Amino acid sequence: SVHASNTGKWCMEQQKTSSARCQIGVAKTAVTLDILRSGRGALVSDSDVFFYQHPIRALVPKNPKAHLYISRESYLDTDDPGKAYLNYGLFFARPAPQTISFFEAVASEFRETLEWDQRVFGRKAQENVFE
Repeated sequence: SVHASNTGKWCMEQQKTSSARCQIGVAKTAVTLDILRSGRGALVSDSDVFFYQHPIRALVPKNPKAHLYISRESYLDTDDPGKAYLNYGLFFARPAPQTISFFEAVASEFRETLEWDQRVFGRKAQENVFE
């Protein structure tokens, strides 16, 4: 298991050329899991996200009881949700067993594939892990 404090060492051991990308993806997932396991909600935002409004109000309006709120990429210039993908750069997660299981699945697949964290996150969300 990779803990948030040892992501750099783990990524270097994998001897991957995309060490920086690896460290960001592993750390983001590990920190999110640490926060959720402590019983707290996690609002995660990459540094390149710009807020036009309060992030929680922007993410939560349709279902205030959901466990995970995810923004979608908007630079694709489309209002068709089928043409946009989920944004691992901005989400709010509540500390629920389903949410923890979801992020454990993301972490597991990411460690196995070292694929782009955005792609792994979106794929796991589309697999209906919560059902």
